[in-house]
Amino acid sequence: MQDSNTLGSMRLPLQALMKHLFQEGANQNNVDQRNLIHLVQNTIQDILQAEAIETGVVLKSIIEVIRLSLHAISLEEKLQRALECLLNVPSLNGLDKGSIFLVDSKNRQLRLVAWKNLSEVQRNLCKTVTFGHCLCGRFMEMGQPVLFKSVIDADHDTLFPDITPHGHSIFKVTSLDSEQIILLVNLYVVDQCKEDPRNKLFIEAMSMAFSVLYTLHMNYEQLNKNAFEDPLTHIANRRLFQDRLDQAIQKANRYNTSFMVMALGVDRFSRINESLGRAVGDEVLKKLSKRLNSILRAGDTLAKSDGDEFLLLFAIQDAREIMPPVRRIQKIVSELPISIENQEIQIELSIGISLYPEDQNQLLEKAKFALKSAKEQGGGGFKLFSNEAHQKTQNLINLERDLRIAVKNEEILVYYQPKISLLTMKIIGFEALARWPDMKNAGRMKAFPDQFIPLAEETGLILPLGRHILDVACHDLKQWYDMGYQDLYVAVNLSARQFIDPFLIENLIQSLSQSGLPAHLLEIEITESYVMNDPKKAKEILESLKSLGVKISLDDFGTGYSSLSHLQMFPFDRLKIDRSFVMELHSSQASTGIVQAIFQLARILRMQVTAEGVETEAQQALLQEIGCHDVQGWLYSKAAPAEEIPMLLKKYNG
Repeated sequence: MQDSNTLGSMRLPLQALMKHLFQEGANQNNVDQRNLIHLVQNTIQDILQAEAIETGVVLKSIIEVIRLSLHAISLEEKLQRALECLLNVPSLNGLDKGSIFLVDSKNRQLRLVAWKNLSEVQRNLCKTVTFGHCLCGRFMEMGQPVLFKSVIDADHDTLFPDITPHGHSIFKVTSLDSEQIILLVNLYVVDQCKEDPRNKLFIEAMSMAFSVLYTLHMNYEQLNKNAFEDPLTHIANRRLFQDRLDQAIQKANRYNTSFMVMALGVDRFSRINESLGRAVGDEVLKKLSKRLNSILRAGDTLAKSDGDEFLLLFAIQDAREIMPPVRRIQKIVSELPISIENQEIQIELSIGISLYPEDQNQLLEKAKFALKSAKEQGGGGFKLFSNEAHQKTQNLINLERDLRIAVKNEEILVYYQPKISLLTMKIIGFEALARWPDMKNAGRMKAFPDQFIPLAEETGLILPLGRHILDVACHDLKQWYDMGYQDLYVAVNLSARQFIDPFLIENLIQSLSQSGLPAHLLEIEITESYVMNDPKKAKEILESLKSLGVKISLDDFGTGYSSLSHLQMFPFDRLKIDRSFVMELHSSQASTGIVQAIFQLARILRMQVTAEGVETEAQQALLQEIGCHDVQGWLYSKAAPAEEIPMLLKKYNG
């Protein structure tokens, strides 16, 4: 047996050692709660054995108290069981009677939470004990951790009826991470018994066991709270909402009932954060959560989701009950602005709704999809989930995935549609067009340009795709140039993103340099909307393009909003008449008049004109009569791959 003084010199004081082990274990991700308890109980056992204390019943009771931390029961029930464990230790000279108080230092009170063999009178009188009152209250104002009283003395303010002679062994329990007193344990002992020094060490060890029990319970409570509560609004989070949703599905299946899931999003919430600051945005969400909470019925669930989104679970009889809660939500949100820091902020909500059992599964995802659809329609409204719309979106997601692969692997091909001179009926140039062939089905297209070009523009894939088309078009035309067709030009379309790309000029220079194509044989086509968004910036870009020697064409002329003054200020070489006017030449005098006016305007501005979409000889004849010189369309050729162009050139140009 080791001498206790030797033990004291080799080890930290008991309490500090317990704290050290607890904190070390808690700070290591690989030490779970059970391992931590194992460390604590082994350390206590070592010390008790070193002090020659009987470790049978004593150690067993300490371990039982610590292990109560693992039970999923209330703190009060854990403390009740812990008290019974403590009272089972014979060496304490106990009377199988005691109590445990929670310490409320702020209000200077003790609150009775566990007891054994206290009469009803005692329980009522000890329900709340003020600091400085009675034995336990006076002990709270003393500096010592343990108090031993062998007899009833004047510290007892109240002597209960039929009280029998007894003493007290009282100890304080402090938290592991501070010296704050959290519990007070009061044990009744045999009258006039003597204090055993070994019991004092045991009580200190038991105090640490109670501290471990309390701390682990509170940590678990906090973790549980964090796991299911949104830290900003203090309402349910998405995890708890999912749990309630699972329960609602089970209940609906059992009782053949219905419910709806609503996803709510604040319209243009980013503007609040950007203009007023994130702190104001957070306050808006807090106040909005309180408004939404005010309309809930018993059984409804409100939760905070991502960003500015909330989730609601409403029980309904059938789809006819959808509108009342929607109207209530819209009313409480839109009727009164939210006041924050002397500012009134008016907000609107978009709402997405999924129904059970109609929408069957993935109700949360479907409600959020419907919310996205509602926001895309301008906000302030609601949208029910639609399988058709969802399938359309899923198809777009799949298309984007495949498009990324196709762009990376350069599977998008360049086709060429000839431009014909009506004076000579020869090919004078080509328009380069993107085509996406289906690699698994020869002769078929994976998607048409009106499907994948807008998607490429939206995702930013248009930049690498546009660069690829530019490189290929310059390379192919240079090959035909070397074959002797030196008067041909190629027109390449620029998207809105390409037009404002800071690397546009650099990319053009590289494409021309690598291909060896003369710059004047490259024509860049843009649409009216690009130049009208920022005319001043557009003029700078167009002039930079002109400085390279390339030609510039205004595509789809007549469908945008160009004014004559803007048209005059930009250095365009060509106007392209939109196919919609060409198609209506024989059926609409207005279209014929517009085409004639465009030709007259082009002559005044010294620009060339190309009519696109020519499909009939009648259209060709009328264009010739008006004075059009250049055309393109299916009447002459559909867009063809590069390997077919030499044959077309031979057919038209000889």
